[in-house]
Amino acid sequence: SLFSDSDRWKKQPQCVATFTWALHRTRGEDIVGSIAYILPVILALVEDYDCQAKIWGLCAAQLLLDRSDAEFLRKSGIASVVEKSTRECLTFRSEPGLGAELLRLGFETAIRLAQIMYVQRDDAKYTAQWWALTERVIANNMYISDNIAANSALCTQIAPLCLALGPAIARYLRPLVGILTRSLQSPIYLSPLICQLHVVAMEQLVALVSACSQRASVYCTEIVGALAYSWSGTRHKKSSELGNVDKARELAINVLRRLIKIAPGDVDAAVARLYSARPETFSAWRELLVPSE
Repeated sequence: SLFSDSDRWKKQPQCVATFTWALHRTRGEDIVGSIAYILPVILALVEDYDCQAKIWGLCAAQLLLDRSDAEFLRKSGIASVVEKSTRECLTFRSEPGLGAELLRLGFETAIRLAQIMYVQRDDAKYTAQWWALTERVIANNMYISDNIAANSALCTQIAPLCLALGPAIARYLRPLVGILTRSLQSPIYLSPLICQLHVVAMEQLVALVSACSQRASVYCTEIVGALAYSWSGTRHKKSSELGNVDKARELAINVLRRLIKIAPGDVDAAVARLYSARPETFSAWRELLVPSE
């Protein structure tokens, strides 16, 4: 059999596809009895150096999470074993076409495992685990440079972290705000991928501001400035060709409305300056957020 101590099977897509097909059709109660055969295959793929093998392994791991009872995974220690294996998938690798996908799947799987392993917020391990994942997001930002797909994959993880940590995410507010505002500094009209990055970044800003509103007010001016750059780009003639540009504009207004609730004076002043410099571009902001008396 190709599924043996040899690594040959990991290089055969049909073998992985057959395994995934069988796992998808295995009922939850049958997984318990078959876990001794299922788990080694998943771990072998996730722990392989090859990027594609890791991606296949992470997809299979997520399928295992879908098909299994969370309590069984937690109490049996299987979730902990898989979580340890996924740690090597949380660092960006600049492999064309695969690096961003590996980063996305790695964090998605790690977040799902954390949700299974730690269910009580008053458990010190709960906060420590989510802080550790947040630190990995921040660390990866140094490696991805101008890779748009990797930036989108990384930014997408911030909202789940905010949901899990709540106000405790404020410990990393400064670097997270930096990641998201820098993501809005590429001209939105240049490509659909950049437009999608702006949408993702603003969705995460909504979650971040909601999670720690009082602390977020300190960065109000910085966030408004980044939103203004994105908003200006949506008025470029090329932006009409992008499918998500209306979504980006809606999200910018949504973030501004949240900011004005926590720092009305700062937002009012920032919008006034923008409107004074470019009235045609920012008239909508003035009308929606700072109505004239």
